[in-house]
Amino acid sequence: MKSSGCVTIHSHESYEERLVQNNGRKMHLLHVDDEPLFLELTEIYLNRSGDMMVTSCSSAAEALRLVETEDFDGIISDYQMPGMNGIEFLFELRSSSNNLPFIIFTGRGRQEVVIEALNNGADFYIQKGGDISSQFAELENAIRQAVLKYRSDIHLRQSRQLICDIFHHLPDATYAIDCMGRVIAWNRMMERMAGITAGQVIGRSGHPYAIPFFRESRKTLVDYILHPDEEILRTYSLLRKEHGMIIAETEGILPNGKPIFLRAKASLLYDEKGTVIGSIESVRDITKSKMAEMELISAGEYRRTLIEAHIDPLVTIGSDGGIQDLNAATEALTGMTRDALIGRSFSSLFTDPESAELIYQKTIRSGAERKHSLFIRSPDGGALPVIFYGTVYRGPDGDVRGVFAELHESIPALDAIPASCPCSEGRCGCAEAEREYTLHFDIILHDLGNAVHTARGYMDLLDVRLEEDLRTVSGKMKQAVVKAGEIIRMVGDARRNGSQITIDRHQAVIPLDEVIRNEISHFPGIRIEYGGCDEEVLADDLLGEVIWNLLHNSVKFGGDDVAISIRVEGREDRIILTVTDTGPGIPVDVIIPPPQNLSGRGLCIVRDLVAAYGGELWVESNSSDGDGRGASISLSLQKAGLAGSSVSTGVPSSSHRLQESIQ
Repeated sequence: MKSSGCVTIHSHESYEERLVQNNGRKMHLLHVDDEPLFLELTEIYLNRSGDMMVTSCSSAAEALRLVETEDFDGIISDYQMPGMNGIEFLFELRSSSNNLPFIIFTGRGRQEVVIEALNNGADFYIQKGGDISSQFAELENAIRQAVLKYRSDIHLRQSRQLICDIFHHLPDATYAIDCMGRVIAWNRMMERMAGITAGQVIGRSGHPYAIPFFRESRKTLVDYILHPDEEILRTYSLLRKEHGMIIAETEGILPNGKPIFLRAKASLLYDEKGTVIGSIESVRDITKSKMAEMELISAGEYRRTLIEAHIDPLVTIGSDGGIQDLNAATEALTGMTRDALIGRSFSSLFTDPESAELIYQKTIRSGAERKHSLFIRSPDGGALPVIFYGTVYRGPDGDVRGVFAELHESIPALDAIPASCPCSEGRCGCAEAEREYTLHFDIILHDLGNAVHTARGYMDLLDVRLEEDLRTVSGKMKQAVVKAGEIIRMVGDARRNGSQITIDRHQAVIPLDEVIRNEISHFPGIRIEYGGCDEEVLADDLLGEVIWNLLHNSVKFGGDDVAISIRVEGREDRIILTVTDTGPGIPVDVIIPPPQNLSGRGLCIVRDLVAAYGGELWVESNSSDGDGRGASISLSLQKAGLAGSSVSTGVPSSSHRLQESIQ
């Protein structure tokens, strides 16, 4: 049997019989008549039925008092009585909202009395006289009908009230409409969620229930379930649909302008006969869970992008030793496409598959392995040295599912033997020491690069979650991390090229304006005045580090409120760049640091870099003790296209010459 949400009872008994039995008590009746003998006779006849119990009284006034103190299921009253007749008695009862079944049982049979009794709310009118047994059988039948109908009405009202109470206390916002589209129900959660009371919307048509969520009057699922129209579903993501019920999700906009994600369920409404009389829709705010879901998706995409952007080859190896996933750097290293690599044995990528397999199995057992040297087959058929880093990854059950491997490309050791090697042929072990040093240096650069790369990723996530007043701090941290990454990259590039970090003064033509503006961008929120320039100088990529260090010193000693100006001027074959600030000035012990003092090493490095470009660095008009007069640091660079010409630095004789004082 199909259930409609109600309990269906199968029985051969009539509804009235079941109602009496389920009630669990006899019908308590009040009989009012001014004839004592007739009262006694009526009580005898009705009591012997077994399900009736009669209380008798001789006047309407006494009956009104009894009704106030006792519970009755019905009243039998004579019409003609002293003081107050039966119809007046009935009028008093109904005036006080007493709806007990009322039967007029009298010997008067005038038509006008019958009409008056029924108009005042009597349930039955029975005339005395005739056959006694037939008369009381008719009375007994009328009592049963009236009392059972009364009890049924009470039960129905209580059921409806219970349903109404449940409806109004549902945890989801719920409303209902009739077949004409008029709102017929609107619960408390709907009032709270929509900001509209039931009194403002019940009885209205024209889709007013959509306005609080979509800022317009439009059809929703509650309309679709009554009158299917595929156009309505275009704005929903359908989750479930069956006869008489539909569940879907959609996005709306609240009156305050905030977006809201809704999950709605609409069903048909039926009456007692199974006829459709309308539809009902419940609406749930799923904004928090939807945003969390979107964040998870976004985080997954972010992590995938982070992996793809990684400079080193990354490989996911399954429990069977086969490749499950990889990034673009792995494709570039092997010369094979993603499709060709996935499913292939990881160890087959190497010149010594057995060693690769042993390292993989060792990682499975230990949980993590670091710095294993292998040779991977290169696209040209040769062999490339790589360093294996592996970590197991686990499933939700905690079991090992495979290995996440990183193949850091190893920079070959320098072939040249250091000039300081006593034997000049490497017999003393200097060549081996140099190769070991080179390997360690590569590993350090690799680990630093990964740390900076990861820090940038987490800082990007922080930017989304931090309050506005903390984003400035986060931005400065991010700029510092970016700068660290640039330094690591340049050192690595120099190392890969087998060179020391020294600069050929004729290495490249550098547009000075582009470099200055790029470094200014690393100091958001700092007042930096710069008018631009069209000069080109001889330097290399580390020129940005020179300018960044000068700006960083001004901010470091002058704070966020410092004002900085950058001035560029040409002097014959030289370009003079000056950075002036309003900070406390640079104390002498920072300009000329003792060997054990590292606080001024930034300026020392700047001095050495500028000297490598063929230029000089000096400080003008600065305080000897940092008394607040500010600092002005200048450097000279060689103009592009004038290599070999005479050098004229134009350095003031009164300045502190770093190249002379810092030895």
